[in-house]
Amino acid sequence: MGSAGWRLDLRHSIIHSWAQINYRRQFGDDTYVANGGLKSTALTFSRDGKAQDKNWVDIAIGADFPLSATVSAFAGLSQTAGLSDGNQTRYNVGFSARF
Repeated sequence: MGSAGWRLDLRHSIIHSWAQINYRRQFGDDTYVANGGLKSTALTFSRDGKAQDKNWVDIAIGADFPLSATVSAFAGLSQTAGLSDGNQTRYNVGFSARF
């Protein structure tokens, strides 16, 4: 897979925000193959998945807010354009800590 994009980070205030956009291209095989088997027997199997999309764009925005010197809260939203499946929007909210 190949990818090209841009990212903008803004750290001029207490809230650190960012935005990015990436163009992605799938080269080569466009179908996944899943292989499996049972360790206790010689049984193995293989199954082809559905064809994948070749080109798509990921767009994302997010921010983090420091709560202390080692803990921050963060939120992010990303949207994928150009895919044929229904899972194109992702949300991410949480806390991060440095040890």
